[in-house]
Amino acid sequence: MSEKKYTLTLTKEQLKVLNYACDQFSRLICGQDWSYQNLMEEAWEKRSKKATGKSMDKDFEGGWQEMRHDAERLSKEIKKRFWGLESNAMYGIYYNDYADILFDLHRVLRHQLWKDKETKSNWTVDAVTILISLFNIAESNRTFIGKDFKPYVTWTDVSTSAESLLKKAKTLSHEENENNA
Repeated sequence: MSEKKYTLTLTKEQLKVLNYACDQFSRLICGQDWSYQNLMEEAWEKRSKKATGKSMDKDFEGGWQEMRHDAERLSKEIKKRFWGLESNAMYGIYYNDYADILFDLHRVLRHQLWKDKETKSNWTVDAVTILISLFNIAESNRTFIGKDFKPYVTWTDVSTSAESLLKKAKTLSHEENENNA
């Protein structure tokens, strides 16, 4: 029996928001402290702009630099207390199944946003589906809620041979050089 699939229809703005949410929440689940810090800074900027009309008002609650130091300190404390990690450590892929699904979704959404750009470079993380697809080649015995794990987001151009990857990279490089000529 095949798993039921769903289709979403989104506006470009909704796609951007969903992409942002998938990226941020996957990082938050993994205890990647700069995500907490970024969210704190964004919240402070919003409050500063509402109170003073400036997003980084130097006189609002001690100013931007003090807020940044507080956000960094608090982020590190959260990371240490709840994930048991030092500031230079982090969890990533395979730490949490939901985070993996969210990150796979983020990569698909990010790639679509890249494809929709009028001018683009092939040498960005958004463009290179072949290299990031390697992360989707999961261990065959991995499980998710009692079922054999299969990536929830798949790519059609995944190739497991190094020769195919090299050929694809050379093709992308050649195409980019032709486009820039």
